[in-house]
Amino acid sequence: MNNIIVTADIVCVLFLLIILFGSVRSPQKKELSTKLFIFNSFSAIIGTIFDALSYYLDGVIANDVLLTIINLITYLICIDLLLVYAFYIVLVLSEKTEISYRGIIPVILLSGVNMILFLVGTILGRSFTIVNHKYVIGPWDSLHVFLSSLCLGYLLLLILFYRNTLEKIELLSLASYMVIPITGVLIRQFFRQQDFIYLSVSLACAFNYVMIQSRTILKAEIRAQILNEAFHTDSLTSLKNRRSYDEMLNKERKKESFSVIFADLNQLKYTNDNFGHEAGDQLLIRFANLLRESFPTENIYRISGDEFVVILEEITDIQMDELIGRFRKQILKNDQIASFGFVNSKSDNILKVIREAENLMNKDKTLFYQSIGKIRRT
Repeated sequence: MNNIIVTADIVCVLFLLIILFGSVRSPQKKELSTKLFIFNSFSAIIGTIFDALSYYLDGVIANDVLLTIINLITYLICIDLLLVYAFYIVLVLSEKTEISYRGIIPVILLSGVNMILFLVGTILGRSFTIVNHKYVIGPWDSLHVFLSSLCLGYLLLLILFYRNTLEKIELLSLASYMVIPITGVLIRQFFRQQDFIYLSVSLACAFNYVMIQSRTILKAEIRAQILNEAFHTDSLTSLKNRRSYDEMLNKERKKESFSVIFADLNQLKYTNDNFGHEAGDQLLIRFANLLRESFPTENIYRISGDEFVVILEEITDIQMDELIGRFRKQILKNDQIASFGFVNSKSDNILKVIREAENLMNKDKTLFYQSIGKIRRT
């Protein structure tokens, strides 16, 4: 039987490691409930390893002190897992309803008493003893089981009390952490020298990961992705913003051929002053859509109020001429909505290429204002 439990523990450790790996993946900023679940899974791995050692070394080595320490740690981690899970339940419920940690005070007190009794019982030989280098259950064992069962039963009632705030899948998942270990405790009563507590804990962790944590992680990843996109996207035009532009300039790049289009909206100030800022916003949106029709969206940046930059890498002169030809036609069709300059260069200094494109844009803008009889931009 010992070999069966050791094998089951090894399988559980491998399974828990997979769960732990899945829980610690991105996003970097995790929900507090996820952090606690990670800690719980890590504790379960450590406890399962000690559980496997306690059975593997039972009756094998003559060091009774080592056997006592290993069994002591195994049981204390088991109590710790129950206590940590109580806090986890509160965190999960707090996302759905108003609940405080006061609700698990009975579990905290009972677990604390159980730990103290187990430490005292180990010293006195009442919780368990080592006889002939083998683990033997002591007379206080039933007391420890009773206290742990009280905690599990209380947590189950707590979950059922808040059942209306939980989805069915969440209710089943949280309840599994009580029901499965309780089943393990009952099995233990028939096999007095063996138990499958850590196997039941691993199964409960699996239920929680599949039914709750994987969904929590997915939601967090989606939220992080949305926030990241918002962080790098211009709210008006939905193009990449100045922050994204600065990051692009600072990143390392191997390619040394850049094509840059620097565009500046014509008469935006005049539009804002005479027709209102809403009209100016519509002008910006109109030009942003025109840029999307001409160039890949991921290469377009709005770097200031009326300035836009397009960065194209590894594009031939012929391809660039075709793109610029179509872009120029769009500009003319839209009442010369903007002035622009472009440079196709093999320089490895992208800032230099951008400045060259900006200078050409300024010359184009000067010609535009001269054509409409104005000296300065308005």
